[in-house]
Amino acid sequence: MKQDRGADRPLLLCVRAGPPLGGWVTSLATRFRTDMREITDARADTWVGHAADVVRSELCRLRPAVIVVSDFTGGAAADAITRMLSAGAEDLFDANDPRAAEDLGHCLSTVTHLLARGATLQEQGGMVGHSPAMRFARKQLARALDDTDVSVLILGETGTGKQLAARAIHTLDAKRAGHPFHALDCGSVLESLFGSELFGHVMGAFTGAQSSRSGAFASAGAGTLFIDEVGELRSQLQASFLSALQERKFRPVGSDREHPIRCRIVAATNRDLPALAAAEEFRADLFSRLDGLRVWMPPLRQRREDVELLFRHFLVRFGKPHADITDEVLTFLACAPLPGNVRQLEAIARHCAFASCGANRIRLAHRPGTAERAYGAQCRRQHRACRTDGREWHVSRRDTCRVQGPSREYRAAHRCGLTPTRPEDTARWAGCATTRRLAPDHLHKVELCRRATRPETLTARCNFLRTRKLLQRPSRALPGPTSLVA
Repeated sequence: MKQDRGADRPLLLCVRAGPPLGGWVTSLATRFRTDMREITDARADTWVGHAADVVRSELCRLRPAVIVVSDFTGGAAADAITRMLSAGAEDLFDANDPRAAEDLGHCLSTVTHLLARGATLQEQGGMVGHSPAMRFARKQLARALDDTDVSVLILGETGTGKQLAARAIHTLDAKRAGHPFHALDCGSVLESLFGSELFGHVMGAFTGAQSSRSGAFASAGAGTLFIDEVGELRSQLQASFLSALQERKFRPVGSDREHPIRCRIVAATNRDLPALAAAEEFRADLFSRLDGLRVWMPPLRQRREDVELLFRHFLVRFGKPHADITDEVLTFLACAPLPGNVRQLEAIARHCAFASCGANRIRLAHRPGTAERAYGAQCRRQHRACRTDGREWHVSRRDTCRVQGPSREYRAAHRCGLTPTRPEDTARWAGCATTRRLAPDHLHKVELCRRATRPETLTARCNFLRTRKLLQRPSRALPGPTSLVA
């Protein structure tokens, strides 16, 4: 994916209605190597919308940040701030403010620092992507690297890379990188064992505790504790977890000694935790403890421009660094819904890399499910041919997938003299009440056929064997039970 020249540098957008702005703006842009652009014919009724359009267009060109400086003041100033920030601007400054130069210099310094950290996250942390949504996520992760003690809450759908973001925070944290990274999945831990998994236990604490075991807090040490699916915690477990976070101490199950918590807490969930806290389905005090710094991982549908880059990144990982990807594959990836997000895209890349074998060209036939779809189409063609020949009487989903001749229901019905063209037979198989219109002898054959095809009990199985013997003797009449006659 080609990028515009200077797309790795922020843009300083100067909007002025009168004379040029002071030289301090140009000097700051030169000092921080920032691109600068001016909008000179600004009026009170047009400059806000025009500047917002410029901000959006520059962000679509993969600008990392757009900072707006304006000398326009008046009634539209508040509306300007709202619209600029909604359009994606990093910040907005008033050139008439005496402290504007100081604030702008601090903003440019922060943005430059975050861009450097974001580049490190992309190169070493695996946070690949140049879309505005991914740049914003990397900027939030870079803020987490500055404060190594604050709790981080990572939100996002399934497969967006929440655990990868947590590992990147741990790996690039100079204070904690040399210590363990421990992950605890709350969704896979039984409620009765959560206390033991989190805090640990001593020998004899409960039935089956034959030895002492360290919990997640002790295993993380001074590193990072990643708590995945924290939104699945029950209310009682939330209370014990909150107590440990407040006191920064934990006590193993069955022990009377307290141990300090030295690790950093990074929590993640695919649920809307702020909404759950507002609806009182999740403890608000626990949410405030976890929400020290919030990072939102965008889904792939909001970063479509990163799909090709991610696909090539995964191909390099799976041993195809110089693979030639056809246009059909790129079109398929651009249009595919991909509900599993990055995890599903990784699975597609893995399958394509292995399906291509020794070839260095990725084609559409290498995508997952191609062979299964071809086999299913062949089965459907065979199934239509079977129905045309009249060899299928009752077709189930299993018979559709395996076209292996007449089904068991067809053979049993054929022995009883039933044909699929009679509506009474179809109604009887559907369980309708129209079977009362059948003759007693015919109704008995239908009942025997039903038992023969569903031998669920020993009695039904015996009836099935007896029916088969009776059907082999056509000279002997079948007795009709009076209980089945209406």
